[in-house]
Amino acid sequence: MTEDSTPPSDSGSSGISTQVVVALLGLAGVLGAALFTNWDKIFGRKAVAPITAAAGLASALPASTPGAPVGGSTSGAQSPVVNSGGGSVTINIGPTAPASVPAPPPDILAKLVGTWITPLAQNPYAKDERFRLRLNFERFGSRLVGTATDVRDGAASGHSFDMLDLQVDGNTASFHTASTLLGTGSGAGTPYKTFYRLELEGKTLRITRRNDVATGGATEQFAAQRATSDRKAAATPAPTPPQ
Repeated sequence: MTEDSTPPSDSGSSGISTQVVVALLGLAGVLGAALFTNWDKIFGRKAVAPITAAAGLASALPASTPGAPVGGSTSGAQSPVVNSGGGSVTINIGPTAPASVPAPPPDILAKLVGTWITPLAQNPYAKDERFRLRLNFERFGSRLVGTATDVRDGAASGHSFDMLDLQVDGNTASFHTASTLLGTGSGAGTPYKTFYRLELEGKTLRITRRNDVATGGATEQFAAQRATSDRKAAATPAPTPPQ
């Protein structure tokens, strides 16, 4: 053996140690990955509180002032009450209730049935003539029909004209009659209409009328009362049917 002989190499022991370390690290990685993947199976999953729409909505609402009312009931369909922590909030999710419609006023259709007569009035087209206006109303099925008559002073009757387009609206009514001009002048035989407007005030029937004659019709006003026979009939109670 010489002085310059190379001492034995320890590379073999170093290679074994490195391989062992690498193997241990690989095993640790596999075990760690398996542990992470199956964590819930080994230790159990932690329960997570479900988030409901109501809870999310409540958390989005601003906190109410203590002692102050929160929300309020409104008309229409409503969602369940949501507890926002400071009070109850009611949310309207339905249509708004329609505004109340007032009941129509009672009409005078039933009150008009019968005969109405005015006091003597001056004829605006004949200064030496006075007359009474008589209106007679009757029921015809569900409708109201009638006639209008000018009765000269001293006469028992006169020429009656049918009420045309009779309309009832609340406490008023309206209609018109059709006639032709009399006489021998150039306008004789010309058709015209006379328009009536009625308003019932208590037991008095206020009447306004005017015709559409080309030369211009005079506006006439009357205050009619029920005929005596009608007043007596209305005051007489209906007979009691036999038991």
